[in-house]
Amino acid sequence: DLVQLRELFDSFDEDKSGSISAKEVQLVLKKIGFPTTHKVVTEFIKKVDTNGDGEIDWEEFRTFVTERRRTMRELFDSIDKDRSGFLSHEEVFEALEQQGLATNPDTVREILNQMDEDGNDQISFDEFEKFLAVLPNLSSKDLFDVLRGQITIDNGDGMSAPFYVVGGCRRPFQQILATALSGIIARSCTSPLERIKVMIQTQGPGQKLKIGELFRGIVKTEGLKGMFRGNGVNSLKILGEGFIRFSTYNILHQMIQESQPGEPTSIGQKLGAGSVAGFITCALTYPLETVRIRLASGYGVQKHMGATKIATTMLRQEGPKAFFKGLTPAMMGFVPYAGIDLAVFDTLRLLYSKSGPQGEEREPTPLALLVCGGTSATAGQTVSYPFNLIRTKLQVDTDGKLYKGMFDCFKKVVAHEGISGLYRGFGVNFIKSVPSIAISYAIADQALRTVHDLYQL
Repeated sequence: DLVQLRELFDSFDEDKSGSISAKEVQLVLKKIGFPTTHKVVTEFIKKVDTNGDGEIDWEEFRTFVTERRRTMRELFDSIDKDRSGFLSHEEVFEALEQQGLATNPDTVREILNQMDEDGNDQISFDEFEKFLAVLPNLSSKDLFDVLRGQITIDNGDGMSAPFYVVGGCRRPFQQILATALSGIIARSCTSPLERIKVMIQTQGPGQKLKIGELFRGIVKTEGLKGMFRGNGVNSLKILGEGFIRFSTYNILHQMIQESQPGEPTSIGQKLGAGSVAGFITCALTYPLETVRIRLASGYGVQKHMGATKIATTMLRQEGPKAFFKGLTPAMMGFVPYAGIDLAVFDTLRLLYSKSGPQGEEREPTPLALLVCGGTSATAGQTVSYPFNLIRTKLQVDTDGKLYKGMFDCFKKVVAHEGISGLYRGFGVNFIKSVPSIAISYAIADQALRTVHDLYQL
């Protein structure tokens, strides 16, 4: 045992100096696929470094690992239900299920594969101990957080799979509801700017009313509540999107897993499933989006008409296809937006993580994630905005006489207003996005706690 323990120490002590530095801990953690956040490394050094010199010598390491071996054995045995001396994947999944914890199956399999050094699909106690040796605290909660991917895992591809359940939420339903709640509050707070944007987008070629003029006009004819016209439908759409996207992604993900038993889902397959789920969600919730745009723009409606009245009028006068006007550019805009948003966010997050002192990795702060999210969303919107504008113009073409389709609308906008016409309202959209993202992020944790508390009632 002492020989194995020394080998483990030497594997961390890469420069053979006789002590382990924080940078060496981080490098080894990254190699074995263990949580590589700055917080994990700092807590580990603090826990083991009894003389306070900032590094871990052999005696400190031996004392720490020896003292916790009994606890680690008890934890291992509690999962090893068949007393075989090995942990199977099924036993780990069963333990997670008994804890009532929602998991991403791919994340669990990837981490188990990293533990399983000899590749026999079983985890021995030695493999278990080696992988978890650097957890600052050892409890079932710490272990399950690692297995669920709640601590950031460096899996080599630099991307995280969608739909992770975070923040201690034990039911996917709670996560969806909390996300929708924060989105609804954020959208409601910025609803006046959204309505102004839609009205600017739907102005004719000769109309160039400014933000102040539009605001005063709405308040004068409809009152302050007119600034929130269409927000109720938008809230319903946000809630529906969360459930549809999550359910669709899970179905597609399960189909992929069943087609390749025992193999982890690749990042390309995850992105593909996420994109298909996005397309399906867009199509199913699109009628609500069309009604919202009609309400916000005022086209084909009277100020006393609500969403239900508008929907029945559209169905009677224009037929079912009216609800799907502009769906093609909406779908086309989704591809560059989703791709650029994900790529820019992940790149910025990665750059920040590697910007720690002396090249050490550090965990992104809430503010850093907010900036990364805001920047990536803006980049995605910049590329996809022309599709958004064309979609909106087609949605308000009530009699279908203004435009023959997407390409005709595109040509007429460019012919009458130039390329800049494709970005009508973009300034307002940018102004709206900043507080919307900030509000959503700021209340996300509180929304999750609120939903969790309500779920317990």
